[in-house]
Amino acid sequence: MRRFLVIDRSSAAMALALGVTVWVVARLQEDPFSNRTLTIVSPLEVRGLDPQLEAAGPLDQQFTVTLRAPQSVLGQLDSNEVLAFVDAAGRGPGQYTLPVQLNFSGDGLAPRVVSQPLPTVTVFIDRRGERTLPVEVNLLGEPPPGYTIGSPTILPTEVLLVGPQNLIDRVAKVAVDLVVQDQRSTLEGEFEIIPRDQSGRPLEGLEVEPARVRVVLPIEAAVGFKELSVRVVTQGRVAPGYWISDIRATPDTVTVFGDPESVKELQGFLDTQPVDVEGAARTLIRQVGLVLPANLSLLDAEAVRVRIEVSAIEGGQTLQLPIVLEGLGEGLRASVSPRNVEVILKGPLPDLLGLRPEDVQVVVDLSGLRPGTHRLATRVVKPPSLEVQSVVPSQVEVVITSGSL
Repeated sequence: MRRFLVIDRSSAAMALALGVTVWVVARLQEDPFSNRTLTIVSPLEVRGLDPQLEAAGPLDQQFTVTLRAPQSVLGQLDSNEVLAFVDAAGRGPGQYTLPVQLNFSGDGLAPRVVSQPLPTVTVFIDRRGERTLPVEVNLLGEPPPGYTIGSPTILPTEVLLVGPQNLIDRVAKVAVDLVVQDQRSTLEGEFEIIPRDQSGRPLEGLEVEPARVRVVLPIEAAVGFKELSVRVVTQGRVAPGYWISDIRATPDTVTVFGDPESVKELQGFLDTQPVDVEGAARTLIRQVGLVLPANLSLLDAEAVRVRIEVSAIEGGQTLQLPIVLEGLGEGLRASVSPRNVEVILKGPLPDLLGLRPEDVQVVVDLSGLRPGTHRLATRVVKPPSLEVQSVVPSQVEVVITSGSL
């Protein structure tokens, strides 16, 4: 009786093994194994590290790996599911060359790595350090002549550095980079903190808390200095059948200096000496002086280059229009200089001849602006069939003060 029981059990085991083999063969026919090559771009995770230690090194890695698994698994595998790491368990402070290992976060059968070898990386392990440093401001460039930079306001004034102690010890300062080249008004916003070494080079691999700080850097015109737009003055009439299609001055702004009271009384522009366009039938280019009060001087060149485009009439018109101010904050008032600008339009002659005063406006948007002196561009509101060739001057000065009108 026992003999038959042993035989029956052996037969059952063989039948089970045969059944499993048949099932595996069937599955391989339905879902055969294949290879797939993936490019892994991943910051390496350092596992097994003591909480009091920090790892540094070239931990951002990119490498190619060939994996083998059933086609159904490889077809659904995403490179983001392949996690690259190194094992630093039991390692103390020092420099180590460690092999990269892979872990698969997706569900199902994990692929097998068939491309060998995986890369190795050099990892620096050091004690975890902390250090608090004041935030400094690093200015890039310079504002225009006649503008001064005030003392910055920084919030918060200090940041905490966390990371490997050897990197912490190399930090000479933490700073924000502010670009002030050609900046004519106060600069403010949130800026990234950059740790730097003694030579000013950025240091990577450190946590900065907070990573960004708010900075307000006052930039304003110096006392006795003022930047003004250049307004080109013409005299005479161009030849019959021609019109002035564009007027440009280079530079279009200049800086004057001198007695502070005299500078303060200046409008927001300077006129050129009159340019004679009488009988002109082609473009004129002239070097023209500026009309300047006797007790003031120009910081820039004494003359500007004026280009006056004279074109055959296709349909053009020059309008003298007042500035319309929009978006002024509640409780504020504003004045603009000059109050009127020249707008040169072109388009179908019937549309030009049919223009009404309300059809064209020159608008300056004051939304969000605070009290102070601002140089602003204009926006021309016009019928869609017309084109703006030029606005003279191209910028106006707006002075915003507290108090209602």
